[in-house]
Amino acid sequence: MTPRTITLNGTYRWRAFSAHWAHEDRPTAVPRIVKLHGRYEWHDGFYISGGHYRHYSALVNVRTLGRVSIDYSQPATYGDGNYHWGSTLNNVRAR
Repeated sequence: MTPRTITLNGTYRWRAFSAHWAHEDRPTAVPRIVKLHGRYEWHDGFYISGGHYRHYSALVNVRTLGRVSIDYSQPATYGDGNYHWGSTLNNVRAR
C-alpha cells in the first residue's frame, strides 16, 4: 500500500486493528501511545507470513528516517483470510 505523508506534533493514541468479516464487531486491536514531531510517512499492511496473518503499521520520519511501529500476528487457521484491517491515529488532549 502507498504510504500517506502527514505532519504530526504532539502525543497520539495509535491503534492497529483487523476484524474478520464474520466478527466485524469484535476487532483485534493493538494500541500504542506515541509522541511525534515532524513529517511522517504512514505505512500500513496486512499479509500472510509463516502460517500467520500479520498486520504491520509504521510511521517513518521523513527527515531523520526514525521509525515507530506496531506489528502483530495471529494464526492463519483463524478464519478464511477475509479481514478488514487498518490503523487509526488520534491526538491525545491534555486534561
